[in-house]
Amino acid sequence: MKNLPDWMGHTIVWEAADPYLYFRTDAAGRVIAGGEDEDAANTNADPARLARKARIIAEKLRELTGVDIGKPAYPWSAPFSVTKDGLPIIDTVPGFTRIHTIIGFGGNGITFSVIGAQIIAAKIAGRADPDETVFGFR
Repeated sequence: MKNLPDWMGHTIVWEAADPYLYFRTDAAGRVIAGGEDEDAANTNADPARLARKARIIAEKLRELTGVDIGKPAYPWSAPFSVTKDGLPIIDTVPGFTRIHTIIGFGGNGITFSVIGAQIIAAKIAGRADPDETVFGFR
């Protein structure tokens, strides 16, 4: 995106409202935003609901930052999955040396996805990562 405020290029925002809004930018300067969660197993099965929530998120982003992203390019929705201890599983799948998984983020995917990418990239490169034992299969 053009004309983003400078601070958005190096910031992750997670608003504390209910329902909340979170956003960050990627390396190409695109805005990744989400929120508007609800406790329903089939939220991602309704295209009209997904489109409405994407519009609401874009409106909230504009109200909070002044940034107008227009129509979201890639709206998506997914159910939450959470482990018993609240930590995601970031590991090589047992029994498979070349299949890796990053699952169970709960509502913290924007944070744990970065940690997961670092851990799995290190595994693929044959390096240890200091966090890998925290997030392994248990």
